[in-house]
Amino acid sequence: MKELPKSYFRQDVAEKEQGNWNERQASLQKSVQELSELMNTTFSSVEQLEGVTPEWLEDQISKSESNLRTVLGAGTFIPAGISKQFAEKYEEIRSKAAGPVESIVSKLAYLKENGISLKMDSKGRPWLNEKEVKAKIEETATYRFTESDKEAYPYFAAVFESINELLKFERAKNYVPCEIKEILSNADAAKVIGQRNLLDLNAEYFFTLKAWGKILRPQEQAE
Repeated sequence: MKELPKSYFRQDVAEKEQGNWNERQASLQKSVQELSELMNTTFSSVEQLEGVTPEWLEDQISKSESNLRTVLGAGTFIPAGISKQFAEKYEEIRSKAAGPVESIVSKLAYLKENGISLKMDSKGRPWLNEKEVKAKIEETATYRFTESDKEAYPYFAAVFESINELLKFERAKNYVPCEIKEILSNADAAKVIGQRNLLDLNAEYFFTLKAWGKILRPQEQAE
């Protein structure tokens, strides 16, 4: 009988987790790109990206407005229509940038919580640390068996091995494979009608099963 290993790696979970991390990376890159285009800036470092907050956005807009006034000249008369256009443009930027900012803040917090660091490429795109992501996936996809699991395993294994040996015996003797699942499932029904526990096999019940054609039925009788 094989022993239960210390752990079991669930490949399906690993593949799903890999897909989730790929989506998180793509989503973060998309948000960063959108914000970069709106603010006309490139994030060259992780520290710079980590500084993105709603307050950061307001500060950037405030600085831009101040720079615009400097370019136009302090005290310069600005027609109301033009002033309104600038105000509307900044409000539009503020509105469009709010989503990417919120997304970036949320995703960076999730990455930090899960111990995943970032690196920026020359184009200002953030990339998840592949080694850390791989370790996280392995941790999530690996089920570690408990002592109770290991204690119970031999009992379940014995059942499967016994059924396999029974099937081999039936084939060797040219018997119709018995409906072992049906036989075992009848145990609960038997309790309802007052019979003994059918799992407690004895000579009487063995004879009854054979008489009913539930077990040891020659193949020729099935044709």
